[in-house]
Amino acid sequence: MKAVRGRRNCTFASRIIVLTLILIALMGTWQTVEARTNNYIKTFRDYENLLLRRAVFQQYCANQESLAVLKEKINQLIKNKEYDTYSYLVESDENFRLKAEQIKQDFINNIGYHALGGRFQGVDNLQKYMEKAPNGAFMGDLLKSAYERLSFDAKSADSETSARITPTLNTLQKLLEHCGKLVTRQVPQTMVQKVLEWPFDKFWPWYEGGMKVGVSDQNQIGPAFQSSKLDLNRASLQQIKALPGFSEDMAKEVHGFIAARKGINSYKELMKPLFTSLSREYEPRDAALRTNAIIESLQLITYISDAALEKRKWTMMIFINADNDLEGAGIGDINEMEQVGSTDQVNIVVQIDRHKDTVKNGANHVYDVSNGNWTGARRYFIEKDNDPNSISSQVKGKLGETDAGTPESLKKFVDWSVNNYPAEHYYLIIWNHGGGLDGISWDDESGSHISAEALMDTVQGAAQLAGKKIDIVNFDACLMALVEIAWQIKGHADIMIASEEVEPGYGLPYTDILAYMVKNPSVDPDTLARHVVKVYTKSYVLGGSQAERRAQSVNYSAIRLDRMDSLNEAINGLADALMNNFGDYVKCLHENVGFKLRTYNNGQHDMIDLVQFLVSKCSNTEIRAAGRKVLKSIGYPVNQRNSLKAFEGPITIVAQKGSTVRWGVNGFDTPTNMDLPADTVLNGGFAETTITQVGEDGRYCMTFNSLPEDVHSIYYRILKPDGQRYGKVNVASRTEYFYTEEFPKASPVLAEAHTAGMEFSYGLAINYCNSDSYKKEYEKLEFTKVSKWDEFLRHTGAFRKTSDILVIPDCANDFRDDLHLKFYADLLKGRKYDVYDFRYYGPMSESVIESYANGTVIVFAGYNNDLGTLTDMFRRPDGTTYAEKRDFYSPEYLVRHIERGGNLILNGHDIEKDATLGPLFDSLGVSIAGELKEQDIVVTGVSADWGTAGISEKILNINNEYHPPYPAILTPMENTQILFTYPDGSCAATVRDNGKGKAVFMGFELESFEGSRSMGKTLRGLMKGMTTSN
Repeated sequence: MKAVRGRRNCTFASRIIVLTLILIALMGTWQTVEARTNNYIKTFRDYENLLLRRAVFQQYCANQESLAVLKEKINQLIKNKEYDTYSYLVESDENFRLKAEQIKQDFINNIGYHALGGRFQGVDNLQKYMEKAPNGAFMGDLLKSAYERLSFDAKSADSETSARITPTLNTLQKLLEHCGKLVTRQVPQTMVQKVLEWPFDKFWPWYEGGMKVGVSDQNQIGPAFQSSKLDLNRASLQQIKALPGFSEDMAKEVHGFIAARKGINSYKELMKPLFTSLSREYEPRDAALRTNAIIESLQLITYISDAALEKRKWTMMIFINADNDLEGAGIGDINEMEQVGSTDQVNIVVQIDRHKDTVKNGANHVYDVSNGNWTGARRYFIEKDNDPNSISSQVKGKLGETDAGTPESLKKFVDWSVNNYPAEHYYLIIWNHGGGLDGISWDDESGSHISAEALMDTVQGAAQLAGKKIDIVNFDACLMALVEIAWQIKGHADIMIASEEVEPGYGLPYTDILAYMVKNPSVDPDTLARHVVKVYTKSYVLGGSQAERRAQSVNYSAIRLDRMDSLNEAINGLADALMNNFGDYVKCLHENVGFKLRTYNNGQHDMIDLVQFLVSKCSNTEIRAAGRKVLKSIGYPVNQRNSLKAFEGPITIVAQKGSTVRWGVNGFDTPTNMDLPADTVLNGGFAETTITQVGEDGRYCMTFNSLPEDVHSIYYRILKPDGQRYGKVNVASRTEYFYTEEFPKASPVLAEAHTAGMEFSYGLAINYCNSDSYKKEYEKLEFTKVSKWDEFLRHTGAFRKTSDILVIPDCANDFRDDLHLKFYADLLKGRKYDVYDFRYYGPMSESVIESYANGTVIVFAGYNNDLGTLTDMFRRPDGTTYAEKRDFYSPEYLVRHIERGGNLILNGHDIEKDATLGPLFDSLGVSIAGELKEQDIVVTGVSADWGTAGISEKILNINNEYHPPYPAILTPMENTQILFTYPDGSCAATVRDNGKGKAVFMGFELESFEGSRSMGKTLRGLMKGMTTSN
């Protein structure tokens, strides 16, 4: 890797010119920095010449005719103890790197609001200089660091300061984009050809520094002629003995060392046998100096081929698809690996594909430009290196641009890895964005990714190349710990390690994991997998290696893939029970509609959390029994989750009489997975509780007697009567970290760990959706070929009438959002009612509504312009979109329901925009006069008969997910009574009694009432009016 680092540093002279210009601009005067500028330029020009000479020297040494003279010269230098002839190159490289880091730090530390503001006057001039300078990590890192720091400052500063910073940000972004387009300058080929013609006696003085060279063209040095060098991995004892500086004892030591290992990967490995031999003749210090000198000379006159190496204990293969916005994290992870490096028992090999751009979409997101900003894919054999920023491991292959989003790219990497780095155990890490059922390894340049379906072929191919199952497949990506993903790879790997949840950007703690592996190279796969789960999770708790200033919520699990069959048998039993008792299953969902399951992505739910819900909440005994078998097949030690402290209640919030408290958990999250205090309803995304309980001291308050495990704080806002007051209650603290491996031998789960906030993640997720959101692509997965779970997901059952009240959700929103069903459950508490849920019953026939001819039908039509119809939007491959409509019921059903004498409450708006609904409006006894676009409109109840008199409530016309923006203005017809009015006296809601049935139409969404008590009072009044004799 030294050649790569040298090539990067070779460009510092030109970079420092640009850096100096920036520093000059910052300081605002040329005179104060002129001397310093000249020193910088001179220093780095000298350094550039040094590296140029070294590069040309390596090329010169590849010439067969020069080798004999070169060997003689090296022998003479070693004999005369002139070791620094070679070692000074490495020392100089390190010294200049440290200087460069210091300059960079000085630049970053001097950035401030006023220092940068308006100082970049000569942007065009600066770009001209940059066009003459080579591209590389140093300049890019400077610009990126400045940009990111100022971006943060601009967001957190006051408007005046932010305005001063913005022009500078724009300039830095422009420079950074420009820097990323430049091409690295290399040693001119014309100069190389000229030098190669020199005799050695002319070449050597030039190499020692007696001549200066300049860079004048872009051509690269040609590759070294390896055929004229000695391959150490295939060299005989006699060939090694003939190398300059080698005694017979040294040759035997080195040859025996290489033979015992069946090859070496790096020159560093030869330090041990060389030092062992030289220590027999010289003092330790002299032996060390000679060892370094000989190793330096070997790099000039020999090379190391990828030999057939002896099997080591482990080979870790990390496939890093960083051809996306994770590029910087990929570079960082390789540097983490280099903190440990490969050993004689553990191989660490990497393939990384980088992104070609510097700035994404011209926005704030900046791609990584470090390490020379090279593009395409490379392979590395990871060696120990204490530099946390630069990759110094050996480049084992430059592949150019590859499509890392294909199985073929990953399989080629595995093929290369197992052929060149054989081992007893293989640990494959697939590194990228993860999407669970959507797949993994997105390559932004090609647009490709490895689908969940293709994972089987990918891992199967890897196993075939390895000649055995892969011991561990680890997804260093989000959302991959799924039953379905495990099943895709179960025949070709032994253990899967993955996260159910989104992973933080840092991913795996590679230094922690590899340090354990090299210390315990004989570790078995089960023990290693357990350790990975543990250290990954612990790295994100406060004080962990990746936590920085705050802990993060994560979970991780290791799955024994050969034990998935028994789990599938239990899942099949549960699927049968759910389909056989589908009505009871749907009833359970509606009765517990506010219960919040652990959900991850696109219908991925934690399996244990889902099954525990069914076992604890469903009244059907067959479903409960089948659920218990699933839980038993996993055997999660629930009693071991004692790291989470019990709730230390009760908790009381005190307010004034008549107050309403709007509240949420963990930062105003919707409290759906808990028992709500008395007089609480869900209003949009919040909970609202009316203060009714009087404390012992006469105060009005609300009290929480119990809370779920995952609640650590309650945020609240008191709405009345003393204005708006905010507060926060901290609930009992939670232990940050939990780990368990106490699973039955037959369980597929080997280990599971999580941090606070992930208390309902148990290690394995499963696809859980309904017939409406079911995707046919799911059936391409191997799991669906042996499981009945897909049959259950696409199953629709027969609707059963159990009461005289039918609630029909909105096809466009409530259909997909259980919060509105929770709203009805709260307001209709104490009454029996049915819900026709299109997700589970499919389109509705008119016979369903006919069966409620003597009852009441409640329809929520909040956001749907087309009543009874759902419009789905789809995207074509070319990026354009198209719509498809699905009919779930006809509005004519409602018209005939009214004519038959049935009662109707139609709650919502926007349907007035549908010109085809004239017959329905006639039946409702209204026409549409327009809509109100003001904010926070107050509606006033005017009907004593229908219980709305005395209600005066603000409508929260917030244009968001829960509150529609514009209520409808109604014009009542004959025999139509007004229920609510707007401030200008216009009609907001009506009821019409046709002598058979009663029809209510509300031009606004009832859920938009600011006060929860008014919602309940209104609906109770309407229901009472419906049951009053006509």
